[in-house]
Amino acid sequence: MGANSAKAMRGQGMDDVIFAGASGRPPRNHAEVTLTIDNTAGRAPQPFTDAAVLQVTRRIDRGQGSTYRINGKEVRARDVQLLFADASTGANSPALVRQGQISELIAAKPHNRRRILEEAGGVAGLHTRRHEAELRLKAAETNLDRLDDIGRELESTLVRLRREARHAEKYKKISAEIRALQAALIWVRWNDARPRFWPSTLIVARSSMNSRSRRVRPALRRICACRGMAAGSFWRTPGCSASPPPR
Repeated sequence: MGANSAKAMRGQGMDDVIFAGASGRPPRNHAEVTLTIDNTAGRAPQPFTDAAVLQVTRRIDRGQGSTYRINGKEVRARDVQLLFADASTGANSPALVRQGQISELIAAKPHNRRRILEEAGGVAGLHTRRHEAELRLKAAETNLDRLDDIGRELESTLVRLRREARHAEKYKKISAEIRALQAALIWVRWNDARPRFWPSTLIVARSSMNSRSRRVRPALRRICACRGMAAGSFWRTPGCSASPPPR
């Protein structure tokens, strides 16, 4: 689907392929090209083998880059390159000879010649897939190493948390025992102090009541006698011991 390098197209950027406008036509914001391929023989690689027609589209938006679609489905640029590499076509295909390529092939190094022969033989796509598989395998190995590190960190954290849980359980048990012992100590001290203070308090209160009763009793008798003489009868009042007056 064309080159990805603006320099190869003698431009400053990929936006140079977008129509910049003319005196009678306004400029465009995108450029789009669609290539229709007959696939009735089913030679396209998976997952496009069953499609009778392949429509490969590339769209370049100004300031946003390129987007690729195959049969209306958006794909990566790598997917489009692999599709054409399997068919020995594409931007770097040996089927398309540009100016100066023959002299470059004659003066090329063995490595470059091998690459051109691989592209002509249709194995360039296999090498690309192998490279991608190696990258994914390396990334998977890196992830596995990272998982091992995380597993070791979690294991150490788990051991520390288990130790802290044991300490917390031990602290909880000891705190309960301390509270029980403190309550027992308070009860023992209270039980020891009760016989020492309560009898003296009761004796003092009882003697005070007796002395007040002795002072109040004569006055109560005189009040009862006066009421009996005034009314002509004796009003019995609790606490009075005087006899009623004679008739």
